Parts: sequence; C-alpha cells; structure tokens
Amino acid sequence: MTKYPHNMPTPAQKLEAKYKALVERFMKLPIIAKIGVSLGVFAALYALLMLASPFSCLINLVVPLVLLGVLWKLNIQSIKHLLVVGLLGSLVIAGLYADFATRYYLDLPAEVAGSEDGELFDGIVTPVYGTSETLYNFTVSVRLPNSTSVVTNMTVVVGDLRFYGGIGHNYTMSLAESESNETIAKYYNVTTVPHPLNLFVFWANIDGEWYIAGNQNPSSKSPLPTYGVEGPAYRDYGAIAAVMLPFGLYAGFVNIYPVFGILVLMVWWLKRARKMRIDSYQKSVAEREKDRAGVSKDEAKVPSLAKAMGAGGEDSFVCSECGADVPGEAKVCPKCGEKFD
Repeated sequence: MTKYPHNMPTPAQKLEAKYKALVERFMKLPIIAKIGVSLGVFAALYALLMLASPFSCLINLVVPLVLLGVLWKLNIQSIKHLLVVGLLGSLVIAGLYADFATRYYLDLPAEVAGSEDGELFDGIVTPVYGTSETLYNFTVSVRLPNSTSVVTNMTVVVGDLRFYGGIGHNYTMSLAESESNETIAKYYNVTTVPHPLNLFVFWANIDGEWYIAGNQNPSSKSPLPTYGVEGPAYRDYGAIAAVMLPFGLYAGFVNIYPVFGILVLMVWWLKRARKMRIDSYQKSVAEREKDRAGVSKDEAKVPSLAKAMGAGGEDSFVCSECGADVPGEAKVCPKCGEKFD
C-alpha cells in the first residue's frame, strides 16, 4: 500500500481539486456559454434516448427534467431565462426528431400487408424507393373460399403521409391471370406516386363481404405507427425531412415544452412560497422586537410570586431578564446585573 506524507495530497484529492477548479472556472463563463453547454447536454441526452428507445413517451418527461436540473446547477435560475432556454431546447428537439424520423423512412424495414382473417395476404409494393417518375407495382394475393367466389372492388389505397391534410388515392387493381388459380387470385396495379412519403392498404369485396389488408405488426421503431404499410418513398433526405419537420415541431412544442414549462412554474411557485414564508417570519420578528423596545423598564417589572400570592414583606418584583426576585428599591438585578429605571 502506498503511503503519503500527511502534508501531501493523495491522487484522489488532487483530482478533486482540479475538478473543483474547473467547475469554478466554468461557472465564471458568460451566460450564453452556459446555455450553449446546457443545450448540448440536452441534445445529447435526447439523441441517446432516441437510440435506446425510439419515440418513447418516457422521453417527454425525462428530457425536460434533466434540462431544468442542468440549468439550475449552472445558476441559470431566472424564470424568464429558463422559459427562453426551454423554447430553444424545443427547437433542438424539433430538429432531432425530424432527423431521426427521416433516417427511419430512408431505411424502411420490409413489411407485408395482410388481413386479420388471411383472405388477403402478401400485399407489397416494389420498389419501395424511387422518385416521382418511378412506376411502383402494388401486388396482393386473395385466398378464394371456393371456385365460384367472386372478387369485386379490388383496390389499393395509397395515402400521403403528412402532418395534416393527407389524401388517400384509390387505384383499381387488375387480375394477374397467369399467376392465379381456383384457390388463389393475384392482383396488381402499376402507378406513380406524387408524394415523397406514403402508406398503403388493400381492400376488396369477396362474395359480398369486405376485407382490408394493412400492417398487422407495425415496427416499434416507427415514429408514426399506423395501420397501413409504410411506403413507397422517395430516397431524398430533404423531401422526407420536409414532411417530418411538422411532426418534429409537434414533438418539441407540444410534447416537451409544456412539461418543461410546468416544471419551471412549479419551481417559481416553490421559490415564491419560500420567500413569502421568510418575509412573514421576518415581519413577525420585527414586530415583536418593536413591541418589546416600546415597553419601559418600569412597565416590564413583574411582581414576585410571594407578593402576587398576598404574602407580606417588602415590595419586590421579578427581573424581566433572568426571572430572579428583586427587592423593590433595587436599581440593579442582584443576579444578572440588569439595570432598572
């Protein structure tokens, strides 16, 4: 075991001293630098949580709480400053959310549409990626109950995936006779899609009964898990990011900022309540001191217990300072030395 002289700091103490010096230097930085560091920690934490558990609701609570804690530790405690930094943090969240969602849609997992009862299955689109000029082939297989079954209104519905105002486009599908038989019928439709990000489902009427094929097992990593199969999409980062940005703004200013604002208001109320308690206590103490200072020494004389009980003897009173019995003619308390007027 290594021994160190009593006057020589250990490596741990040296490290602690360096850490404290670094913290002290950092705390002297301008507030803009502190805010920048806080937002950096905020963004790093959000990114890590998104990688660990994409689009989890828990992120909406953990991230604002950590941001407030970091700001408070850096002595950024003004309510106005906190709310402004929260707005900046929400913008950071919007950008990060849009980036994560865009990258997800640029690498879509293979998904197949099917109905719950299995009458419609193997519904896919090829290719998954392309441009506005690409011809996308939608295909689906139909399991026929019997050789006389009639399939009508075989349709693929391709919907624009956007924050608001998405439109569904219905395309009638044709029978691929060469790939069909008495038990399985295969349908297709070849078309372009005008929007960079889409969803699709199939629906058909078989012997008078309607069936819908969507995604029965949506990916847990999807930013917008829906019933439809995700795709086709343009392999264009800018085009997809433009679609995802409104979702990012929603995540930042509806999911994150209100939680942060509530936490800040709670801190403000606790500070205000504490100040009210302190002010009330100080006012009470000041009033007691004022009342006490206004009472003369003669008025403060309290009759002794013996006199109060009617016992005979010379006049006496109780010292207001120490409680000792003092003769009536005394000018000074014989016990504590308090002077009387």
